[in-house]
Amino acid sequence: MCMSWLGEMEGDRSWMYGPRYVNKRMNPTFVKGVEGFFEYAFSIQENIIAGDRIRCPCAKCGCTRWLDKETIGKHLMKSGFRPFYDRSEEHTSELQSL
Repeated sequence: MCMSWLGEMEGDRSWMYGPRYVNKRMNPTFVKGVEGFFEYAFSIQENIIAGDRIRCPCAKCGCTRWLDKETIGKHLMKSGFRPFYDRSEEHTSELQSL
């Protein structure tokens, strides 16, 4: 199970599956989207564990590991978001699964 707030995140989330790199440089649209994702994800206390960790939504971790923002950012740049994360129906409280 991943973020319980995903359905509340406003706006177009197509950036999540758009190109992460353009001409061998990080895509500014993807970077801006990830920054907005972090701002929103870390603003909801029930999604945070150990003060600074949320579930990593990257394609490699698939929301199974609790990681810090810097590590998640690296994972998202390398692997992108897990499939169908932008329209997940698995909304439950993060803390219930601990």
